[in-house]
Amino acid sequence: MIIKAPAKINFGLWIGVKREDNYHPVSTIFVPVTLYDVLKLEITKTAGIRFNTGSSEIPGDNENLCWKAAERFLSRAGLSSGVNIDLEKNIPVEAGMGGGSSDAAAVLSGLSKLHPETLSKKEIFDIAVTLGADVPFFLQDSPCSASGIGEILDPVDFSRIFSRPSKTGSPHGFILLVIPSFPTCSADAYAEFDRQLAGSPQKYGSKPAPVDYAEILQSLTSISDAKNSVANDFEPVLFPHYPELEEIKQKLYNAGADYASLTGSGSVVYGMFLAEDNARKAEVIFKESYRTEVVQPIS
Repeated sequence: MIIKAPAKINFGLWIGVKREDNYHPVSTIFVPVTLYDVLKLEITKTAGIRFNTGSSEIPGDNENLCWKAAERFLSRAGLSSGVNIDLEKNIPVEAGMGGGSSDAAAVLSGLSKLHPETLSKKEIFDIAVTLGADVPFFLQDSPCSASGIGEILDPVDFSRIFSRPSKTGSPHGFILLVIPSFPTCSADAYAEFDRQLAGSPQKYGSKPAPVDYAEILQSLTSISDAKNSVANDFEPVLFPHYPELEEIKQKLYNAGADYASLTGSGSVVYGMFLAEDNARKAEVIFKESYRTEVVQPIS
């Protein structure tokens, strides 16, 4: 079985004070996009997991989320069979695009199809939550608002503000991904957020209540309106340490982006364009220095 695992971007990201369980409450809009890892799953008669990542940079052992997903599914379902997993990696690593989480969700989805009627949707969701806060999102197939630690999901209509009438082709807008050569570690980003929050709580987003990005999305009339109301709380934390990221964001606006932002904890910065021609012209500006991808939202 061949499965495509999509990347995501965050449209807005509010981060709250760390909870006693060490998770941070968040509010965000997860938007899946047309950049995919590709996984091949094959059931084996003998027990065990074989995982080929095709890269020395990605662990192929039981520390990988794909391995853990397969292990927990097979154990929960009480199956004696095993699985071979081959991963073709296209989503950048430690880039704020959820590649590892999406791969894990793809393994769960794939195994549920290869072993139908073994686990319920709720059981699969419960496994996903144990793997990571954003893994449950990738069991969906459309944009969602996320709250809690990212596991409380509600579908949203993102195309309402990011599409235009089209007689031919897709009506959706286009997203230019600018992918720096360096990663940013999510755990380190949260640790720096906590440090800066403790030193200056008013500046770094210690709010009495979460920002409700689902509500803000409903209030927007166009994607360009988001400039003044949709923000990523990691930007003031990370931009002083990685000024190049702030420069990329500003260059995207200079190139005509209707909206631009860091996604997740980075390092990818994206620009949203209603017209494909504008996205492609902007891509030329970055292509010599960065890996770039022009993608669309999945809805």
